[in-house]
Amino acid sequence: MSELILKPGPVLLWRKWEYDEVTEEGGYVDLDITTAAHEYLFESITIEKDVLLADIFRLLDAAPILIAILRRDFSDELLAEARKGASSSWSHDYAPDGIEFLELYQTWQLNTATREYDPIHRLDFHGVGYLLREDFDYGNGNIYPAGTRIHWSVSTTHLRELLLIPIRYNQVVSICENDLSAKKYGHELEKIQLIPLPKLSVFLYPLKCPSVIPRSRG
Repeated sequence: MSELILKPGPVLLWRKWEYDEVTEEGGYVDLDITTAAHEYLFESITIEKDVLLADIFRLLDAAPILIAILRRDFSDELLAEARKGASSSWSHDYAPDGIEFLELYQTWQLNTATREYDPIHRLDFHGVGYLLREDFDYGNGNIYPAGTRIHWSVSTTHLRELLLIPIRYNQVVSICENDLSAKKYGHELEKIQLIPLPKLSVFLYPLKCPSVIPRSRG
């Protein structure tokens, strides 16, 4: 069994089982394939906890063929912006209105009348706040209770303000009602757990996300 692993830095490892016929023993061997990331786009990937959004852009620098593959998704412009470095320092310190990590996630739409799912072509992307230690009054009657997390839109946030924030993949999928005539239209019906890990090509989704396109591009 083989496994693709992204570590901070970034370092992209291909972990595979090798058997030594001389010693008649086997074990896992880690190969650094960072500069050949484009050859592993369709392999499932495990993302270590401390990988930053900046690491994804550094991966493009290390494997420049990725830039050509993603050129239609503003890879040149985004990488040029990322190379300028973070515009603000990100802190691990708790703040009720802060972002602890960026999250890639999925929401599926189910029409319960026809039992049809809408096609899922990409992941969604947002910021996830810290676990609230106390009730948080966001204003205008919006009070978030202690023990919950706030999901923050980053649709108007500049790329350079997000670079130092960790990025994670959520395997829990929210399934929402898609029948226009249903009373629960748009509401969550259930959650499911996905077992398969995302492909490397899917995890590169932040490069396609309009929320991180430099403002100079509109």
